[in-house]
Amino acid sequence: MEGEAADLAAARAAPGDVARMRQARDAIDAAVASRGDGVDEDLAFHRSIAESTGTR
Repeated sequence: MEGEAADLAAARAAPGDVARMRQARDAIDAAVASRGDGVDEDLAFHRSIAESTGTR
């Protein structure tokens, strides 16, 4: 299912959606760099992909 969501997000994401996905991805990197587990940030990243599909 996640692959389909990523496909839809790639096709439908508005510029603001892409910015949110990038911010969420960067937050994962920052959490890991500071020795965090990045779990909350990873969840936010996946949520940003799902929200970018336009299928609410």
